[in-house]
Amino acid sequence: EDAFVDPLADIDTINLELILADLESVNKRYARVEKMARTQKDKESVAEFNVLQKIKPVLEDGKSARTIEFTDEEQKVVKGLFLLTTKPVLYVANVDEDVVSEPDSIDYVKQIREFAATEN
Repeated sequence: EDAFVDPLADIDTINLELILADLESVNKRYARVEKMARTQKDKESVAEFNVLQKIKPVLEDGKSARTIEFTDEEQKVVKGLFLLTTKPVLYVANVDEDVVSEPDSIDYVKQIREFAATEN
């Protein structure tokens, strides 16, 4: 039985699941932090709310939070959010032992490399 291999579709599916998980997390924090930022006006809540406002539309657009450029101060806030799409990504292809020395001879390995190159 030949299984059709489409690593880019698999990557898209996984990325979408991670984005949706992050969006759920951001949405939960958003309302709570917005209220605190507006009523208590404490510096940390305001900083977190500003970062959430920056992240939310990117996730809603189907993009990972790692695509956003953050200042050093924002980066400290982002770290505390523990978002999945801010983590580094490692793509691994399962290849036959016979071609391990020349993985680019396999089309889907080339596709994965090309895709990874577009992602910093």
